[in-house]
Amino acid sequence: MRRRDFIKIAFGGLVILGGSLTIYRLSTQQSWQPSLNITSISPAGGSETTLTDLAETRVLVSGLRVPWSIVPVGGGMYIVSERIGRISVIMGNTVREIVSTDVASVGEAGLLGLAIHPEFPSRPYVYAYMSYQDSGDIYNRVVKIRIDTSTWKALSMQTMLNRIP
Repeated sequence: MRRRDFIKIAFGGLVILGGSLTIYRLSTQQSWQPSLNITSISPAGGSETTLTDLAETRVLVSGLRVPWSIVPVGGGMYIVSERIGRISVIMGNTVREIVSTDVASVGEAGLLGLAIHPEFPSRPYVYAYMSYQDSGDIYNRVVKIRIDTSTWKALSMQTMLNRIP
């Protein structure tokens, strides 16, 4: 091992050790104890507020297979990922496939998170986090997908980060 690598590893170990000792010291100096007495607070007027009072729920579409991430894109439209490897746009009560890709959809793996470019649709990029299999191991990647927003079809897919454990 080269001296420079040894110094980097030793310094990293010291940083981790120092952080661990700080956390331990702070946790042992704790002067308060959590209370097990739970009190209920009622709103003014005595009536309770439920979740259904705060939000309206409705089914937009059906038939999606393990929908995982839903991103609003404006105009009442949403982009949705399905764990099986499909990205679609929801327009009203219609689902239109943007792209379908091979993913490793075992356990908690598959096509998972979605994000859109902050300037979407003028910069029509969707970022997706997906799992894949390589030599028997499961890894994750982040891809950047360029979309034609007039046809809602993928024009290109570029890997941004790869081999994420």
